[in-house]
Parts: sequence; C-alpha cells; structure tokens
Amino acid sequence: MTSDLERQTRVDTALTALASRERRRLLYDLWTEDQLSMHESATVAANGSGRDLDDLRTELHHVHLPKLVSAGYVDHDEATGIVTTGPNFSEIEPLLRLMSAHADELPDGWL
Repeated sequence: MTSDLERQTRVDTALTALASRERRRLLYDLWTEDQLSMHESATVAANGSGRDLDDLRTELHHVHLPKLVSAGYVDHDEATGIVTTGPNFSEIEPLLRLMSAHADELPDGWL
C-alpha cells in the first residue's frame, strides 16, 4: 500500500521532471515514439531554440538524462545512445497526455 508521503514524492518527482523544457521534450517525444536516439533528440531540441547543439547534448547527457533515469521514467543505453521508456514511465504518462490535450492553452514554448 502506498502512503501519502510516497504519493506526494512521486508527484514532486514528476513535476520536477517536467520543470525543464529539455526533459519535457524528451519525455513527450518518447511518449509518441518507441525509442529515441540521443543524437536526434538533441538536434530536435536545439532546432529553433537558439541553443548550441554540442552544449545541449552535453547537458542532456550529464543533467537531464540522469534525472529521468533516476526517476525510472527512461532507460538509456549509453553504448548505443538509445533512450526507451523506463519502468516508471506510466507514472508520468498521464501528465504528458494532459499537457498534450491542452497544448493550445499552454504558453508558447512549453515544449
């Protein structure tokens, strides 16, 4: 049985994961695809953002992916650079669906 504290921690973890545009983009793309290549994900995230591609790749690898892996939302095969859904992805999926359903009500640049 899940305690109130455990539920609150899971909500906090999900909202922290979604607090970064880069993590939102990666989670959203993974929600719509079976798997992602980190190279392609960084390229998509950098397009139109004004961000340097190499800087973004480094940030994804050292900051954003470890947070998502730690939460269990994604699995990352470092040898191939492939990212797939993790064991806890179903915990964040309802929030991704909600954001997608209300995308026209969210501020520009939410994704």
